[in-house]
Amino acid sequence: MIARAAGGRPSLLQARAVLVLSAIFWRSTWKYRARAYRYCFWDAGTMLANLLAAATAEGLSTELVTAFADPEIEALLGIDGEREGALCLVALGSGAAAPGAEPELRPLGLETIALSREEVSYPDLVRMHQASRLLDRDEVAAVAEVRVDSAPPPAANVVKLKSLDASAGLSLGETILRRGSTRVFARKPITAEELATIMAASSRHPRADFPAQSDTYLIVNAASGMEPGAYYYRRQSGAFELLKAGDFRREAGYLCLEQPLGADCSALVCYMADLERGLGALGNRAYRDAHLEAGLHGGRAYLAAYALGRGASGLTFYDDETTDFFTPHAAGKSPLLMVAIGVPRSSDDET
Repeated sequence: MIARAAGGRPSLLQARAVLVLSAIFWRSTWKYRARAYRYCFWDAGTMLANLLAAATAEGLSTELVTAFADPEIEALLGIDGEREGALCLVALGSGAAAPGAEPELRPLGLETIALSREEVSYPDLVRMHQASRLLDRDEVAAVAEVRVDSAPPPAANVVKLKSLDASAGLSLGETILRRGSTRVFARKPITAEELATIMAASSRHPRADFPAQSDTYLIVNAASGMEPGAYYYRRQSGAFELLKAGDFRREAGYLCLEQPLGADCSALVCYMADLERGLGALGNRAYRDAHLEAGLHGGRAYLAAYALGRGASGLTFYDDETTDFFTPHAAGKSPLLMVAIGVPRSSDDET
């Protein structure tokens, strides 16, 4: 049934297992209100970063699928699409036997523990989710495999940095066990090679049925061997394009809702996308895909930073001011997610 809901996606038909990621909206809306819709996809992307890395380590193929008929997946899971919504399917492994006759679909009827005594519904979030649903397989077919033209402008002031060897970092298991969110950064530099390694490791688009939409911008505060300033990261070549040179710590701290993390980190990574272009190609589903993609890149940046003994923290931001800061290069693009990367402050730094 899952494969049928996704238009007969071959990876789902052949998968050894299919994982479904969903979001219980109240888990985030109690704090972030309607804006929490973004957070659901950021969190899902972070989970996927760990999952895909673990699957690769085990030699398992994966494919992310976001083009599916929401009502069919909701019926399978027993969720309503208003309090809880399906976000993504993951085809895990391959080579399974061809499916036989589908069993009768019955409600799961799973018991759940209430998250709190009462819940508050935020209509704007529900409207966003409902507006981005695919209702049937015809709508699924219309968006599956759509490409989005996202050729970057010609490069200028490009810096190509050498990445570190894979042996320089911790193993995946050690990294996941140590990974967290850095709460305070020391104003110390990481190396340019470390930053290049983190960006290269986190920027590859996964095997998925949705196209790449996001672009990567950075404010580099302190990376030894690299000039401070605002940069655009060119994923295809792994090069950094200097947009404007200067010390922008104050601006970085302001853009991420005036949090010291942005000013104190070594580099502030900002994932952005031309949402109008994506919406024109994919319809409203593009909004979900763009934020899921950003969450996945951000989650990988977390893993890469912690593998090198550094820290990372995901941040929200002032939307329009962020676009203005990176304009004219980022004109027309909307920020999706920020990730601060740097040296965690220890007790020794306070003495």
